[in-house]
Amino acid sequence: MTPSLRSLTDSLDQVNSAVFYDQEIETAERLELARWLGGRQGLAGPYSATFAPTFSDREQSGATWTGEPLSDSAQRHCWTMETCRALTLLDSHEEEPRASLRKVMGHMRRQLRRAPSPGFFRSGPVSVALWRLATVGGIDRGQERLDDALRQLRWHRRDDGQWRGFPFHYSLSALLEMDVDRVQGALEHAAPACERSLKVHTGDSEIDERRQEIVERVLARV
Repeated sequence: MTPSLRSLTDSLDQVNSAVFYDQEIETAERLELARWLGGRQGLAGPYSATFAPTFSDREQSGATWTGEPLSDSAQRHCWTMETCRALTLLDSHEEEPRASLRKVMGHMRRQLRRAPSPGFFRSGPVSVALWRLATVGGIDRGQERLDDALRQLRWHRRDDGQWRGFPFHYSLSALLEMDVDRVQGALEHAAPACERSLKVHTGDSEIDERRQEIVERVLARV
């Protein structure tokens, strides 16, 4: 796998896809990705406290890793959470990427102190990005945030197996990384919606295949 460094979105997608499909990222690639992602922190402009997107990122419509659309504001926060997650997973021993991660995490913790609850921040999509960061041990109060995530989903259940305000496939991607016993109720709630989605052929894009794999993994657990 050759590192895709054209944009923040492409680089995050490479890391997330490798983890999701249990694909190894070679040591040299891991180092190059960590250096590039870490190097997006501290650049001049409105993103100086976090990780700056490239021109290519800004030209694209915002979306989660599972393809749900995002507002500009939600996209900025999701980029931050997902880049922290990627750097945590890459686990570079070089000081520059580690220092970049520490700086952004410090900024994020200060913002999270104003959150209404441990597992909810800004909006549903941004909260899911926070859960995905917590599942890899990348944020403090991790289990407390994940326990609150499950409460949030219980409170926001819809009759069709989805959740109000929380992107369906993106939420499932976070649930699949949590302790299986804790999330069983949430997966059982989502099962009917997963079964319906398998009956509807939406296309053969990478996102379509990713979503199908997610719902199949959910159904295999219920």
